Amino acid sequence: MPEPRIRANWAKFTVRCAKRAQEPLRTALLGAIPDALRSEIREAGSLQWLPARAFVELCEALRLGAGVTSARGFWRQSLREAIRQPFMQPLARGALFLWGKTPAALVRRTPQAWQLVSKDCGVLKAIESGRETSITLRVEELPAGCRKPGLLLMWEGGLMAQLDAVSTPGDVVVRAEQYLSAGAAELVLSWAGDAGRSASG
Repeated sequence: MPEPRIRANWAKFTVRCAKRAQEPLRTALLGAIPDALRSEIREAGSLQWLPARAFVELCEALRLGAGVTSARGFWRQSLREAIRQPFMQPLARGALFLWGKTPAALVRRTPQAWQLVSKDCGVLKAIESGRETSITLRVEELPAGCRKPGLLLMWEGGLMAQLDAVSTPGDVVVRAEQYLSAGAAELVLSWAGDAGRSASG
């Protein structure tokens, strides 16, 4: 099977966000990243493909260094910034144009965003719930070496960031019973019912 890979610019962006975090979170995050991993990420060209192992190790280091709650908050903040980055902003703008200013619009583009920054790292799918205030991000076929809780925290924080991007309160429920055995998980995003009502006007 092909080796799972992640764009180096995604790992570099994550480290930059850790450097900009407020204390004491900044020290907790950066202090948890092994020196060899920092060097591997730093020395890679921005458009180079890194082994997915490097990014998964980074996610795990941040989780272990900051703790689950603070790591989730870090991902929420950093992925809120990511939506405004040149490599992601066109996807976000297109989603909001097509589907209105709702969290669902951004979730529908998340699988495409994952394709931009990863290769052979499983499949993401946006699953409609039949309700206007909920949508599910499904993870499928995640390689065994990527099945770490730190990666799930990244996706969870990312969905919270999408709520923030459209100024909508909501929450995420993670269903990960098959994560370790089959590389599958569901992240169910729900939000307040008035999201997007003024998007067209």
